[in-house]
Amino acid sequence: MLNRIRSLWRSIVDRDAMDQAMDDEFALHLELRTQDLVRRGIRPDEAARRARVEFGSVAAAKETARATWGSAWLDRWKQDVRYALRVLRHSPGFTAIALLSLGGGIGATTTVFSVVDAVDFRPLPFPNASRLVWMAERPPADAGRCPTCPASSAPATASYWAAQSRTIDEIAALAGYDVTWQHDDAIE
Repeated sequence: MLNRIRSLWRSIVDRDAMDQAMDDEFALHLELRTQDLVRRGIRPDEAARRARVEFGSVAAAKETARATWGSAWLDRWKQDVRYALRVLRHSPGFTAIALLSLGGGIGATTTVFSVVDAVDFRPLPFPNASRLVWMAERPPADAGRCPTCPASSAPATASYWAAQSRTIDEIAALAGYDVTWQHDDAIE
């Protein structure tokens, strides 16, 4: 495992030296095969040609070797970035719109996350905030409203809860407000 990590690190940091070592290795294999064919009585130029044919594509062998280094994704990524920069350089209007869109989207996302983080994820600024509860009444079933939905409680009910409870230290009530919703000439 450590050798694999070391090889990946070396292929990223010392890429030129590894490419040169690979070129030298392939050249050595071709030279040794050529010498072997010459010793068997084949002319040197024909032996070199046969060695290249037997070895196959050097470029394909290099790509296969690079893939074993584990950094092929980095090569593809660098190639994609270069291509994207070339395309963006040739169309400055599109580049400006894309950058403004990205900036606006990132800014809006950051703003929304900051608000949600402050409202939902941060602890409430009360001592023993985990002991806070929210209480509401359910409307009667015949009231014409959702019977399982919480409804506003009357101030008298909140006072009654405070007087009758032995476990509630303090109670606070919010004054309700009416909301009117109008849509397609219907008011609710």
